[in-house]
Amino acid sequence: MNELLPHGWSDRSAKQVVAIVILVLMTMTLSFIEFPVAPQAHWLKYDPSGIVPLLVTLLYGPAVGVGVAVLAWVPHLIASPIGSLMNICSTTILLLVMSAVYRRRPSLSRAILGAALGVAAVVAIMSCLNMAITPLVVHDVTYQDVTSLVPAAVAPFNLAKATVNAAITLAAYRPLGRLLES
Repeated sequence: MNELLPHGWSDRSAKQVVAIVILVLMTMTLSFIEFPVAPQAHWLKYDPSGIVPLLVTLLYGPAVGVGVAVLAWVPHLIASPIGSLMNICSTTILLLVMSAVYRRRPSLSRAILGAALGVAAVVAIMSCLNMAITPLVVHDVTYQDVTSLVPAAVAPFNLAKATVNAAITLAAYRPLGRLLES
């Protein structure tokens, strides 16, 4: 039976697997709660689904965190494939950078440093991706429009979204970790 499980899953307890499945479902549910935040960039919407994969990354590692981030957006892939991929990219960038820093020497200060570096990476990379991809998929937006919106809406949106997700993750990490361990 263990040979049927993905690599590393045979080392997980049944309780951990159940917790991860519940966290995937929670993330999926949160992905449907969207708030438009930039009227001039109507395609930018905040949703709190990025928080759970960050928590999962700190608790179970980056591979599981990426898996949760990807699985949560599967229902959206048909209706909004590019938006879904952009959301997956944003969450994955933040969790990979945060994890790379945190995992070397786990501590609150390393988690905060990882979060700060992850937020910076999200802002830079997502600004570039928006400039490259948005004019191709959003019909009423030109490359010039997106270029002017990067400093006015895209970068601030990604800064706020990643910061909020990282801050909530850091605040919830210890209590959630204790809950899942008991």
